[in-house]
Amino acid sequence: MSEKDYAPLSSACVRALNDKLYDRRKTAALEIEKMVKEFAAVSNTGQIKRLLKVLGQDFSLSQNSHARKGGLIGLAAIAIALGKDTGLYADELIKPILGCMADQDLRVRYYACESLYNVVKVSRGAVLPHFSAIFNALSKIATDPDQNVKNASELLDRLLKPGLDLIMYLPEILDGLFRILDDINLEVKKMCETTLGEFLRSIKSDPSRVNFGAMINILINHAQEKSDDLVQFTAITWIKEFVQLSGPAMLPYMSGIFTAVLPCLAYDSEARRMTDIKETATAVNFTLMKLISLQEADGAKCTEYLRPSTASEDQIQNKLDLPSVVEVLTQYLMHNSIQTKVAVLKWIHDLYTKLPNKMVEHIDILFPALQRTLSDESDQVVQQCLVVIAEVISSPKTSSRSVNGNNTYYNKFVVSLLHSFSTDKRLLDERGSFIIRQLCVLLNAEDIYRTLAQILLKEQNLKFASLMVEHLNMILLTSSELYEMRNRLKELKTEVK
Repeated sequence: MSEKDYAPLSSACVRALNDKLYDRRKTAALEIEKMVKEFAAVSNTGQIKRLLKVLGQDFSLSQNSHARKGGLIGLAAIAIALGKDTGLYADELIKPILGCMADQDLRVRYYACESLYNVVKVSRGAVLPHFSAIFNALSKIATDPDQNVKNASELLDRLLKPGLDLIMYLPEILDGLFRILDDINLEVKKMCETTLGEFLRSIKSDPSRVNFGAMINILINHAQEKSDDLVQFTAITWIKEFVQLSGPAMLPYMSGIFTAVLPCLAYDSEARRMTDIKETATAVNFTLMKLISLQEADGAKCTEYLRPSTASEDQIQNKLDLPSVVEVLTQYLMHNSIQTKVAVLKWIHDLYTKLPNKMVEHIDILFPALQRTLSDESDQVVQQCLVVIAEVISSPKTSSRSVNGNNTYYNKFVVSLLHSFSTDKRLLDERGSFIIRQLCVLLNAEDIYRTLAQILLKEQNLKFASLMVEHLNMILLTSSELYEMRNRLKELKTEVK
């Protein structure tokens, strides 16, 4: 550069910036700060930009490490002098400093952190356009081998978090943070976990500033990353907080949340992290079910939208993507976990109870899946499936789809059940009694027997019909569930129609 470019700086100031002694460089910085204040007072932007060019290029890019340190101190001095006007020169201040954060000289890296700290402190939100570059530099220097540099980077990191309102930018960086959480470097992983924890605390302190919808799909994706249990646990923890904090805002994303949460209910590992994931997933499942319920709306967590006095099935349907929800639930009925399948069946039952007008539209998809589930090896799954089937075939909404006064799905189910018994003798021998006894408890026992008898009268396979009658007689004569029906038959007071 020419002498003209150095004009604002005295020869003594230039020598001091190049000096190896900190005190002399500090004296030069005070001189620069005084000059900049004078230039700013008379709006002499030309001289300010000339100073920034000298310090940001000549000094910060110098082969002399002492000159680089002097340049960094000088840039910080300019920022302090400019105060609230620092944002006008953010590019000229931040870019040369970031360039020095990867310097081979550890003292230069330390001064770069200190200089950027001062720039951020006075400019605040003006540095946000450079956040990605700053974050990238910080993520690298966070594992610096020098403890002083690490300490300086942590101070800068903390300043960026309470000093800047990053919550509004969180949707743009959340995916990147979760990718860093998957880093193989344990120290990077730990620091990222801490950062995410601080963000979550900030969200919980003031949910009104948070765009939950813009981030939930990011969390759903990372909650399915089984390769790293920390990533999965953190994502599900965030989902839990989002559901609790935002309430109805999560209804449009329920199918995705199910995809993330339902498989986690199957975790039976003794590992602590797996247990934590399962417990958190269970909490999410419970909160969602509570959210849907019109009868037990939580005034502290839910808006008036879910209060019994104002909520309606149509209002929930407007928020809930029911076809997607039904598709996911039907898919997970085939899961290999008992806990997952029971949770799915409880959801189908709950939705059918709360939203009968809408759920009845999906009965042709659900009903075959429910019938297949009766062949499940778990008694718990079969019992819960029968609870759902009983609700479906006895519901007034389903009954309205009748032919000649007969409930189509009631008869359709009994016919299908007998067909299953006929084609799968093992199902009849091992589960037949259990299924019929449960149906007699859940529905009217006399109606069940009468319907079975009417269908068996038309059965072409007489061998199966005879076998089925034997089973029905044995159940009727021995099971506790049919005690009242036996008594009525003994007294012969029930009129045969």
